[in-house]
Amino acid sequence: MIETENKRPTLRDIARLANVSLATVSRAFAKPDDVSPQTRDRIIAVANDVGYQFNQLAVDFRRGSTRTIVVLVSNISNAFFADFFKGAEEEARANDYIVLMGDTEGGPRSADKYFDMIRRGRADGLILNVGYYENVASAIGLKLVSCNPFPEADLPLVTIDFAKGGGLAAECLLAHGHRRIAQVCGPLGASGIAQRHKGFNDALKAAGVTADDSLILSDNLSMEYGMRAALAIIGMDPMPTAVFAHNDEVALGVLHGLAKSGVQVPKTISVVGFDDMQYSAAVTPSLTTVRLPRRAWGRSACRALLNIIENGEAQPTQTIIEPELIVRDSVAHAP
Repeated sequence: MIETENKRPTLRDIARLANVSLATVSRAFAKPDDVSPQTRDRIIAVANDVGYQFNQLAVDFRRGSTRTIVVLVSNISNAFFADFFKGAEEEARANDYIVLMGDTEGGPRSADKYFDMIRRGRADGLILNVGYYENVASAIGLKLVSCNPFPEADLPLVTIDFAKGGGLAAECLLAHGHRRIAQVCGPLGASGIAQRHKGFNDALKAAGVTADDSLILSDNLSMEYGMRAALAIIGMDPMPTAVFAHNDEVALGVLHGLAKSGVQVPKTISVVGFDDMQYSAAVTPSLTTVRLPRRAWGRSACRALLNIIENGEAQPTQTIIEPELIVRDSVAHAP
């Protein structure tokens, strides 16, 4: 090991031994692309020889960076977001960032404190994966990527083609001869829900089938709601021959509610879900559903945010991720 003037080597020692300026050594560590490869390699070799430990935290502090991002979701207890968060965390970790997760269920302005974290420099940026947020305009100008479109705020967007997903569900049921189809929706004011509802209805219209508003049930998507929806569907006269549930959790409730009432799936009524959660293949009958590539979605959203943070990308951009129909056992030809 090369001896230095001090017991603990400094950037000044490295500059002297590498025969470069102190500013060049600082750039080699903080902005390596700004230094020629030959000079950078010489500086790193000297640093290794003297046992210098690079202090990334100090560099980030001088830059005003925390190397921390926030992923904000609408319900942290919903298993749907676990894969999304995992994808975002994988991408962040690969780029030496850490991820915090927040929840907007606490109230109508519960995201504001996370927006303030960005404004105050306590985190570098934020991924917003919520279907509806009444104060989203307050996020304009922040380093942020949204996972749902908000007409009132032109934000960088990385999202799923929810309308196509709704269309895939409709096309599957139409191909099996179903024409009287119930929809078990979430709140139609939420953009992702509204889009899958529209995509489904557009596919019906394209096939010459008129959407019947009396067959639409709307509430917060949950297994409990799915069970209640099943009873409402059984009570319809005539009963629909198929159901499109707007997520797999509510679809599971529909399946359970129908089974408890003695209604056979898919012999009497078919069911299509949305999301392709892990349990969807394990229920009986296994659930035909629209797969959302949640982990890839999280990685893509994080990649877009890091581009904004590190490269100053200012113009709103859009990345649209394609869903996929997964055919299993819960759909049969209309009776």
